[in-house]
Amino acid sequence: MTFLDLKSSTNTSQLLYGSKLDRRYFTRVKLEGVTLIKADSAAQFVINGELSDVSASGLKITLDSQLLVGSEIKVSIFIKEEDLIFLVSGKILWCAASDKNPTKLCYDCGVEILYEGEGSDFHDWRALFIA
Repeated sequence: MTFLDLKSSTNTSQLLYGSKLDRRYFTRVKLEGVTLIKADSAAQFVINGELSDVSASGLKITLDSQLLVGSEIKVSIFIKEEDLIFLVSGKILWCAASDKNPTKLCYDCGVEILYEGEGSDFHDWRALFIA
């Protein structure tokens, strides 16, 4: 498939707000949890979110606010099943209207988890998936 084939099969919102194509190197895991997003690019400075699935390198989250592709964010992740909390940095790779809740407009966003060194739970997060 060429870029032009991809472009012709992708709707305009995907081109403007990133692609939902799966480019993850690590396996996705369906996981319920909540997130707290700190983003300068949003209408609100702090946004509550819901986890859909995760991997060692990224998250799919559902938010009430749309975030700009390329925005760097801070994410607090709470995994209900394990009673674990992680604080990581991330980058929005795509963000599109979600069909998760038919009565309320919300957005699904793909987040790449970024390495930040000290003060981040990057290594602990990856250790959950890479053993």
